[in-house]
Amino acid sequence: MKVTAWLQSARLPSQLYLGLALAVGWSLAARAGHPAPLALLLLLHAYGVAQQLFIVWANDVADLETDRANETATPFSGGSRVLVAGHLSPAALTTAYRTVAALAMLLTVVIAIAFDRPAAPLFGLAGLALLQAYSFAPLRLSYRGGGAWLQVAGLGLHLPLFALYLCGAPFNAATLLPVALLLPAQFGCAIATTLPDEPSDRPSGKRSFTVANGATFTTIAATLGLATSSAALFATDAHRGLLVAALAVSLKQGLLGRTPPGSKALSLRLALLVGAALLLQLAVVLGR
Repeated sequence: MKVTAWLQSARLPSQLYLGLALAVGWSLAARAGHPAPLALLLLLHAYGVAQQLFIVWANDVADLETDRANETATPFSGGSRVLVAGHLSPAALTTAYRTVAALAMLLTVVIAIAFDRPAAPLFGLAGLALLQAYSFAPLRLSYRGGGAWLQVAGLGLHLPLFALYLCGAPFNAATLLPVALLLPAQFGCAIATTLPDEPSDRPSGKRSFTVANGATFTTIAATLGLATSSAALFATDAHRGLLVAALAVSLKQGLLGRTPPGSKALSLRLALLVGAALLLQLAVVLGR
């Protein structure tokens, strides 16, 4: 049961978020004439794994009281539920997230030494600082309306820019424009994941995007974010078939009727919106 609980706590499907964000960076670097050696890619994605585990375990600890009140959790929101169910203890997850945070920093030091990338540990510290600001005092910005913006900063900027830097690619229009065009979709995905948790976020004082703006506005804003990135990337001649699919999915979700928290319809809407955002990143990875 402990093994099952740890696997549940790891929320392994969310590795896609970080893995694709890193792939956006190194694929753009490769197209700019700076392909990464296999050893660097393996270390980079090991860093991504450590960061993802740090994020999910630290957030479970930080949001325990809110998660206890959450009766509308989905696979994309509401935590892993292992602390709520008593399968693991807060102390165990605290030790775990501190361990993987240290591992992430160690990996950046190894990369800095092995590949002459002296700023790599600074990127590592920036990644840890984003989560600290998101979940923990004194800032705890996810409770003050800043959660979605920090997610965009982490997934939309920190990870792809880290990959670009490690590959030695220049920061110019060719490498930065696709990253910038993905930002509206990253924001749309981030705010969409606040939809199911509104019933527990509101009484706990967590000022998520949905709590602050309502479910209807959040759905429209998420849809517009995904549609904006789809159209902008389409205009740059990325991998067009995936972009058309992402645009169609996001627009369809915006036109659906009311989907209350806890309903299967909302879980499906969220899965499709998140899937559309991932498709956009994949389009950039596979693009020309």
